[in-house]
This record gives sequence, C-alpha cells and structure tokens, in this order.
Amino acid sequence: MTFESDFQALEVLRDRGIEETGNGFLEARWDALDDAGKEAVRYLCDEWDFAFKDLS
Repeated sequence: MTFESDFQALEVLRDRGIEETGNGFLEARWDALDDAGKEAVRYLCDEWDFAFKDLS
C-alpha cells in the first residue's frame, strides 16, 4: 500500500482501532497489526517523524 499523506495512513490505523496518543505518538501491539497497519506505522515514522511504542 502506498500512502500519499499522513491523514491517509492515520485513517488506516483508525480503522484498526489505533489513535494517535499525542502529537506524533502511536501505541499498539506490533504483533497484532496486519500488513497494512504495519505499513502505515512505518510510513508515519519514516516520513512524518512519528514515534511508535510497541505494547506487546
């Protein structure tokens, strides 16, 4: 999946029940994410300097 904006990637995560916990912070169980969710997290961290905390 190719993302064109942070809003698009965040929508993919929202669809999976994951919300931004603060400005640029995401928390979720990495092992519970599907491929699209993992891609969204990678995109946000690489392109938009988000930080991800694995709750596994």
